[in-house]
Amino acid sequence: MLSGDARIRARKGATRSIIPEADRLAMLDALKIVDYVFLDPSKLLPDQIDPIHAEIVARLQPDMYVTDGVDIRFSKVLDTSRQAILPRSGLQVSTSAIIESIRNHA
Repeated sequence: MLSGDARIRARKGATRSIIPEADRLAMLDALKIVDYVFLDPSKLLPDQIDPIHAEIVARLQPDMYVTDGVDIRFSKVLDTSRQAILPRSGLQVSTSAIIESIRNHA
């Protein structure tokens, strides 16, 4: 599940997201290892989930749900052994860090 533009704006402010949700969906969907990508268009807080999305995940029962941090939203519908956390490495840079770097060098 990909956070939609509205959800990102609700969490990070009116100037976000930088890459539109349609483009982010297309990038993830293009990965051969990814079977399903769906958008979370809500404006809910990061720890809240729309019941419809919980139902989708519960029915799909993905082999793996990958995130970049602990995601408690699906703990009741998805076995924790199916959740993988990809820690940020030195090669990954958050959008917030990129924006800050641009501001500092402008």
